[in-house]
Amino acid sequence: MTKILIIEDEIRLADVLYDWFHSKNFQVTVCHDGISGYETALKNSYDAIISDVMLPGIDGFSIVKNLRSMKVRTPVIMLTARVELQDKLQGFDAGAEDYLTKPFEIEELDARVKVLLRKNEKGKEEVYISFYGRTPFPLETGVPEDSFFAR
Repeated sequence: MTKILIIEDEIRLADVLYDWFHSKNFQVTVCHDGISGYETALKNSYDAIISDVMLPGIDGFSIVKNLRSMKVRTPVIMLTARVELQDKLQGFDAGAEDYLTKPFEIEELDARVKVLLRKNEKGKEEVYISFYGRTPFPLETGVPEDSFFAR
């Protein structure tokens, strides 16, 4: 099941996003402030994060920047009322993959999440190695104990 973290302090919007993605069979976690959102993102693994920018505690830009400094590579969509080009650039510079301004259509957000998930899946493709015609195995799983290469 695809896991998504929503960091949004507007309760009604957070509820709408939760209901939408839950109805699409996502496992959804919602945090209503920046500190709990950041801590939740650090402690758990998610396939995508949707974060508001203007949050109590820690703003969304700082959340993404801090996650990236901690080597958390979960794709992030910034969701905000801040529409200025400088704000968008700040979001991308912090490490966000996408930036959507409010108001928005939920179908567009859904499409953007799907694109991020597709891109992230491509990055997780298994790499196989093979030597001298021997059976290939996924590089990330290591050499099987009974393999010719384990000797």
